[in-house]
Amino acid sequence: MIVQISNTSLNKRLEHRKVFANLFAQGLKRHGVEYNFVKNNTRTNTDLHVAWGLRQINPSAQHFILLENAYLYPRCDSKGFPLNVSVAFDGLNGRGNFLNKGKDSTRYTNVFEKTNPLKEWRTEPGRYILLTQQVIGDQSLKHYKPNYFKIVQEIQKHTNIPIVVRPHPVRPAQGNLPTGVKVDGRTPLITQFKHAHAVVCVNSNASVEALLHGVPVLNLDPDGSMTGQIGMTSLTELNNPPKPDRQQWLNEISWCQWYPKEISDGDCWEHLKQFYE
Repeated sequence: MIVQISNTSLNKRLEHRKVFANLFAQGLKRHGVEYNFVKNNTRTNTDLHVAWGLRQINPSAQHFILLENAYLYPRCDSKGFPLNVSVAFDGLNGRGNFLNKGKDSTRYTNVFEKTNPLKEWRTEPGRYILLTQQVIGDQSLKHYKPNYFKIVQEIQKHTNIPIVVRPHPVRPAQGNLPTGVKVDGRTPLITQFKHAHAVVCVNSNASVEALLHGVPVLNLDPDGSMTGQIGMTSLTELNNPPKPDRQQWLNEISWCQWYPKEISDGDCWEHLKQFYE
């Protein structure tokens, strides 16, 4: 098997991409898997290409492994450097193959439960529906181009619950919103969860945090979301959201991300190599 790993980063802000590429290479080496480091946007044929970011993936690769930001805490340090990374075959977020179906609670209990305790579903009605925006142009929106004005209008057709729009903290979406809709990007997200009746998003990781805090979620692009299999399936459910058991979802999402030492020690590849078995 020929494995290519992209490990170049011309931007110091993206130095973590090179760091995790090197860690992944160490993990492969422990398993005796040969690899080559390549520049980003390589186009030569290969069995497997490993890279951070969907835009860097070699389209000539038979399969790819995508490294990306994690879903559960701890995600990054105070300077934004990743403390965990998601690792998937052939897709981003919900469209990736994490080889995690049917997993038991062992990894969640031993690795992630302490930093990601599961709160009970909220029982009292919330004050508003929280609509979380995402970065326009991000690869996570490749399959769904949000028009937030129209999204608000569609929500209002199905409920009289007030709507609070939360802009993305890094790059707020541009464009107008219907009159009377509150925009709040200053209140911490965790605080907003305390009063939210539900969270609506395209496929944001805010949906993961919402479920952990007992707030129902609706993904407009469920196939691309890490909570698509457990969220609401229709705007008609917003007034009385279903509250399914979340344990199996937690069991499976715990196999979607890895600590640096797990990657360099080869534990991550020990799991991923099942793809070829």
